[in-house]
Amino acid sequence: MALPSGIDWLIFLGSTAFSVALVPQLVRTLRLGRADDFSIPFVLLVVGASIVTLTYWLIRGEPWQVYFGFIANILVWGVVLWYRFFPRPGSLGHEHDAPRRPHRQP
Repeated sequence: MALPSGIDWLIFLGSTAFSVALVPQLVRTLRLGRADDFSIPFVLLVVGASIVTLTYWLIRGEPWQVYFGFIANILVWGVVLWYRFFPRPGSLGHEHDAPRRPHRQP
C-alpha cells in the first residue's frame, strides 16, 4: 500500500475543515430544537448534491478521505431537515405544539 500523497492530505484537510464548519449549525439546531430559518428546498438541494457527488467519488474509487466531508454534510443537514419538519415541541415559535409521542395516561 502506497503512502498518501500530498494531494491526499490536502483532500483530507479540506474535508475535515468542511465538516468542522458544520458543527456550529448542528449545535445551534440541536440547542434550539428547530430549524425554521432554513428553506426546505435549500436543505434538500444540499443533501441531494452531496449524495450525487458522494456517489460519483465512490464510482471513481477515490480514497476514503474524499468521502468524509460529504458524509458529514449529509448527516448534519439531515438533522437540520428533521428539525425543520419536526421542531421540538416547546421550542421558540412552537410552544403550543403537541408532543411528538402520546403520553401514557395514569
